[in-house]
Amino acid sequence: MPVNVLARRSIYAVSSFSSHTVFLKASRLLKTTTFRLALTLLCLFTLLVALAMFGTQRALGDRIESLVDSRLRLESDLLISFYQSGSLPQLMNAIQQRNQIDEFGRFYYLANREDSRLADAGTTASGQQQYVTMALSALVDTVPEGLDQELPVRVAITDLDDGLTLYIAHEITDELSLSSYFSLLVMASLGVCLLVALAAGVWASASVIRRVDGISRAAGDIIEGDLSRRLRVTNDGNEFDQLSSRINLMLSRIEELMSGMREVTSNIAHDLRSPLTRLRNRLDVASLDNMDKQAVAETLDRGIQDADGLIETFNALLSIARMEAGLQQTRFGTVDVGPLLEELYELYSPLAEDCGLDMSLVNHGQAELGCDRHLMAQAVSNLLDNALKYGASGGSLTLGMQVSADRQSVEIFVEDRGSGIPFSARERVFQRFYRLEYERNSPGNGLGLSVVKAIVHMHHGEVALYDNNPGLRAVMSFPLHQAASRPLNDAERNRIVA
Repeated sequence: MPVNVLARRSIYAVSSFSSHTVFLKASRLLKTTTFRLALTLLCLFTLLVALAMFGTQRALGDRIESLVDSRLRLESDLLISFYQSGSLPQLMNAIQQRNQIDEFGRFYYLANREDSRLADAGTTASGQQQYVTMALSALVDTVPEGLDQELPVRVAITDLDDGLTLYIAHEITDELSLSSYFSLLVMASLGVCLLVALAAGVWASASVIRRVDGISRAAGDIIEGDLSRRLRVTNDGNEFDQLSSRINLMLSRIEELMSGMREVTSNIAHDLRSPLTRLRNRLDVASLDNMDKQAVAETLDRGIQDADGLIETFNALLSIARMEAGLQQTRFGTVDVGPLLEELYELYSPLAEDCGLDMSLVNHGQAELGCDRHLMAQAVSNLLDNALKYGASGGSLTLGMQVSADRQSVEIFVEDRGSGIPFSARERVFQRFYRLEYERNSPGNGLGLSVVKAIVHMHHGEVALYDNNPGLRAVMSFPLHQAASRPLNDAERNRIVA
């Protein structure tokens, strides 16, 4: 095939593709809400401007006629004064002189009232005036040489006695030209405004399409499995930026939940495999015929213990899920933190003594916290359980609370003198089933701190772990908001157990 034919076909294909692309873009543009809204406002604006222009033109025409009529009235009153003085020749002489001078584009005529040319103008009482607009040829039989037959004039008609009528006509070509020029100027301005408004609507619609396309592409990537994809956020602070920011936060939360779910699945498979295997082996052993009743009973008892441990694990997972979903907030009430900690101190102090720990209660202030009392006690208990488990024998264990200086938050803390937690693992220990290496063979399921974090977050608080040099200091901080808080008085301070 000749090269020039191929070139022509290529050019035709490219031009067809470009035309199709432009058509699709134009079609999308016309379907956007922004463009339709802009078009609607444009039509409304055009209608309002057209009505305003029509009203303004009418008002301008009426004003021009009023000015011309006032001048004609002055001239008519002067000529009528000649007639009323009884000097008809003087009136006719004045009319003739004015027609000869014609400095202001005026024409003066005195005619019989039966003049058929002006019969349509109507009749008035003697001395009264009326004003009409007509062509000059409708007023006179012979139009002066050099003047247009259709020259527009404004005529003041005054009926006199003796069957005479005085006509004073004023050329209004300039006035009508001014009105026409004004209309043309308004139309041109309206056209420019419409073009600018249409261009602005197209630009706004194209901008919206670009942002929507960006959101659609990001959504497509997320659907394909890329949960790290985020929407573009500019520094304009417009509604798209606000929406994109909120969606990005939602995506971050979803990514965090999905990552947690994958990790939980992996941890469940790793940590629950051993107890399930032990349970299965014990049941298998119990089914053997050569075992005595006591051995079977012991085996079944251990199997029940393993099952109870599994149930406890799944109950903890369910509780965490319910708290993260906010399903337990209906049990919120006002709780005095001080008495709650005193109850827990009385409960755990004997256990601490059995573990060789010296437990104390520290209370700096008084606070009423809006919370679920049972869950708050569970969070503190989990921290105390960890402190009892990992605290160094012969050391100390401290449970306490402290109200901030500005009375806006309260801290509940548990301190021990144990081995502590490495800095690199202090965030990971709040993950479900995560356990330090030296804890792998110790009792527990790795959900204690996960439950604490879920409870704290459900109460809009924060939990953090710090060095106690040596040991660990676990701090739960909660905003008080509308809860009352104040320092302890002397009588209340004396109740604190040291």
